[in-house]
Amino acid sequence: MLAVGTLGTLAASSEYTTGQIRTTLAAVPRRGQVLVAKALVVGGVSALLGQLLAFLTFLLGRHALSGRHLAVPLGAPGVARAVIGCGLFLSAFALLGLALGFVLRHTAGAVAALFGLFFLSPMLLAPLGDGVSRFGLQSVFEGLGTTVASAGADRLGPVGCFAALAGYLALAFTLAALGLSRRDA
Repeated sequence: MLAVGTLGTLAASSEYTTGQIRTTLAAVPRRGQVLVAKALVVGGVSALLGQLLAFLTFLLGRHALSGRHLAVPLGAPGVARAVIGCGLFLSAFALLGLALGFVLRHTAGAVAALFGLFFLSPMLLAPLGDGVSRFGLQSVFEGLGTTVASAGADRLGPVGCFAALAGYLALAFTLAALGLSRRDA
């Protein structure tokens, strides 16, 4: 997850570091198209990779647990949704990295912000109460990867997790689009 998030940030921030963004924007003057094209490539590749890794991890885990008679079939309630959710989260994490790369324009800053958003959100949101802390990025990831479909006081349900993740992406890409359209390369 961290590697794919870093690659997402590099897809945008490396162009600013090298100055290649000027050539990209000269070739494609409509800056929104640059953002959409990069999002499609990063999102598509990371979605395929995410689903492959999620299913491979599930199969390896199932094989490891079968010796102890603890294996769960993919058809069990909530299992397929949890496996697909983990793969989709990987893609979303790469897209968040891409958006932060456009917003911050610096690789180290974007990677630090992405990892901080993931790892520090539980600590930063905890003083606000369980009702708020369950919207943290790490809590959303845990909610997507669980087979328990019901929401609790400390976790959103699957639909809430997908909605929160969509909210993170919408906010990040809104900021990226505004920054890309209003700032010079």
